Amino acid sequence: MKAIKCPLCESTQGETVLIISEPDRFERAAGISAENYERQWVECTGCGLLIDEYEREDISYLYNNEYYCAEIEKESVSERFYRILSLRPEKSDNYYRVKRIMNYLSYFYSTHKKIISDKFNKRILDIGSGTGIFLYRFIENAPDWKGSAIEPNHQACEHLRSLEKFKVIEDYFSKSVVEDPQDLISLNKVLEHIREPVDFLKEARCCLSNSGLIYVEVPDKTTAIYREPSDNILGSLHFYLFDPATLALLFEKSDLIPLSIQRYVEPSKKITVCGFGVTEEFFGRICKN
Repeated sequence: MKAIKCPLCESTQGETVLIISEPDRFERAAGISAENYERQWVECTGCGLLIDEYEREDISYLYNNEYYCAEIEKESVSERFYRILSLRPEKSDNYYRVKRIMNYLSYFYSTHKKIISDKFNKRILDIGSGTGIFLYRFIENAPDWKGSAIEPNHQACEHLRSLEKFKVIEDYFSKSVVEDPQDLISLNKVLEHIREPVDFLKEARCCLSNSGLIYVEVPDKTTAIYREPSDNILGSLHFYLFDPATLALLFEKSDLIPLSIQRYVEPSKKITVCGFGVTEEFFGRICKN
């Protein structure tokens, strides 16, 4: 058994599932030595969350500087954006992501149109936008929506502004930087980077409109079983890996009601779990009408 601190169920015990014996590219960029290196992915015995258990130095500064550094990533932010944009649909994770979200929105709002707030303004907030490929594709498919991207990395923000498709907020997310209530908040592969995901998701919930949905997508913990230890998803900047049950628990701990949870394998072969959630107040209106 391994001592842990689970952010979902507060369990203090876990079982080691995978041992990583070499620093990844971000750790190497931060000067972390391979000598006597060991990092463990530990499964919480209480809820099943997979936790990256490692007494590491803080390398979160990489998000501001080196996270999109071409020397580390072998391509610039713009180069990555246009490479992904050029992928054929059957090869593109984002093609299916946007399609999945658009289909769900169409179903949800047509089914519950009687209770949709008059203040529904079709605003989408994408937290941790990175290259912006998701938000770009979303606005391309839904031009009547107004988009905002929050991203702390300066290089990424310069690229995002060049797209001229949506508002860009160069900052770490907090509710104080969001001016208007949002009808859809998307967190695509973000919460696994956050040490306290419950607090983070609670703050995102505060930015929802009365009829807003929140979409969360995170890496699935089966990555530790079916993918190589060198897989980027198992890297040092990721604190947690989820499954459908722990993603549902994350919603619930954040005072959100999960509406739909899915597990799937993306075209890139990433193993992913995603879900939609709403506030308890909105869920109550759904149930009564």
